[in-house]
Parts: sequence; structure tokens; C-alpha cells
Amino acid sequence: MSIKSRGKNKDDKNQCLEKILRYLWVGDVSSAVSYLENISEEKIKDKNWINALISYLERKREYIACYAVRAKLNYRNSSNSVEKANDILVANRQKHNGMAWTPNGSSSLASIEMIYHNHQENDWFYKHRIPMLIPTSVKCA
Repeated sequence: MSIKSRGKNKDDKNQCLEKILRYLWVGDVSSAVSYLENISEEKIKDKNWINALISYLERKREYIACYAVRAKLNYRNSSNSVEKANDILVANRQKHNGMAWTPNGSSSLASIEMIYHNHQENDWFYKHRIPMLIPTSVKCA
């Protein structure tokens, strides 16, 4: 989900977006959610958007990194390496063989390809788990 503010006017929208991104930059999901919950009704064009964004942030809370720390440590703050891995593992195979894929089939293929690519076959097939090889995020203290 991309963060696109639904403020009633451009200034409200920009202020909302700036505030949310400032909280998320330091991995402070609780403050971002609290801010969204307390936006005055007259500044909101679509209350459903606020609820959907809060729900998204709550679901993804554990995966939202502290980008400020990552930047300080010279870690990546983009998804381009993940997107390229998907292209190598899945998209190339699907696109060039003239195949039509359902979302479930595509997701399943991506999972199996990832397991083999990371040499995790034994863990998956015999232990029914996939260990984390590299932390997915760096959290703020």
C-alpha cells in the first residue's frame, strides 16, 4: 500500500503525509497510527482510507523497519533488490513461456523458487519451517 493522503485540500494532504512519513522513517508505527486516529473529521475526505491505512500499518507493524538506522548503517532502504529477485526467480519463467498464472499459483511458484534459491529445501520439506537467513529489518531501540 502506498501512502497517499486523502486530505480535503492540498495543504492538509501534504501535512498528513509529511507527519506520517516522519513517524515511519524512525519505525514509530504506534505514533503514526495515533496521529491517523486523531485527525479531525473536517480534514478527512474519506474516513475509509484512514481506517484502511491504520489496518495496513497494524498488519505490517513487525516488518516496518527503522529507516533512519538503516540509512545510518548504509543499509538499503529500497525494494529494488527484492523486485529483481522476483524477476529472476519467477517473472522471467512466467513471461517467456506464454503461461497464464493465477495469483495463488504465482505465489506458490515464488515460494518454491525462493526455497530452492536459498538452499532451504531440507528445512521446508522435513522440518516444515523456513529459517530467516538475514534480518528483514533493523528496528529502532
